[in-house]
Amino acid sequence: SGRNYVIHYNNLEPVLSFQPGSVFRASLGYRMGLKQNEVDLGGEKAEIHKFSLELKRISPKSGNMTARFSLLRISFPHSENSPVAYEMLEGFRPGFNLTWGAGMQRALGSGLQLNLNYDGRKSVDSKAVHTGNVQVRAYF
Repeated sequence: SGRNYVIHYNNLEPVLSFQPGSVFRASLGYRMGLKQNEVDLGGEKAEIHKFSLELKRISPKSGNMTARFSLLRISFPHSENSPVAYEMLEGFRPGFNLTWGAGMQRALGSGLQLNLNYDGRKSVDSKAVHTGNVQVRAYF
């Protein structure tokens, strides 16, 4: 019974992008999210504010490069140790959280593409978590 929940949510997510030419783009975003579990299933509420910045460089010769940074502020005055809390908090913790990342996509020749990605995240009272991956795709 502790794993049952029905979450109602509303999001507002405006994004402002600036692209002075075909090579560079900067985007500044904000998301406000409100989530509430059904009252008879616990009635938990979460309020999430996310500020984000993304920079992207597009070049046919050197490939695409992207950098991202986000700051999240989450209000959740309930227990964090439940399945509904994990879902409502999107894997973060109440308070301030940071996420960042970088990626590169490049053609290695005809039919091959290299993707390099790095992501990091930091929550309140926890160490930073770093992940990365490398992918080579063959198109035929």
